[in-house]
Amino acid sequence: MKFQINLDSKEKDNALSLDTKVFFIFVCLSILISVCSVFLFNFFDDEEVKILAIFFSSFMAFFLIKTEIVFEMGFVVLQSYFGLFQKKIEFNNIKEVSVDSVKSFHIFLNDGKEFVFRARRNSEYEDLKNQFYSVGLFKN
Repeated sequence: MKFQINLDSKEKDNALSLDTKVFFIFVCLSILISVCSVFLFNFFDDEEVKILAIFFSSFMAFFLIKTEIVFEMGFVVLQSYFGLFQKKIEFNNIKEVSVDSVKSFHIFLNDGKEFVFRARRNSEYEDLKNQFYSVGLFKN
């Protein structure tokens, strides 16, 4: 992906902004899970519990970096799965939407910026293409 994550709230127009409330909750949950997993590692001397804790930690890390596109009233929203980072783009600020050969959506803005989102599945690709087409941003 080409869009960046920017923690500076003054520059929200050119990057994904950080939702501090969701970030705080996520950090607290991560710390709680880490403390509980250490306790469980010491309490149970079982390999299955360790594997389960590692799997759960990997699962949370995956959803932290997973991104999606959501359509709201007059906006295209690029966001992480938990809504930790997000960028709202108004429809009238989008110059063009195109798709390349690997099913990546290129969203070109009027001010020259480009955001790239790659569809992971064919169903997601078709759904996004139809949604962009229905709001008049994608032309065949």
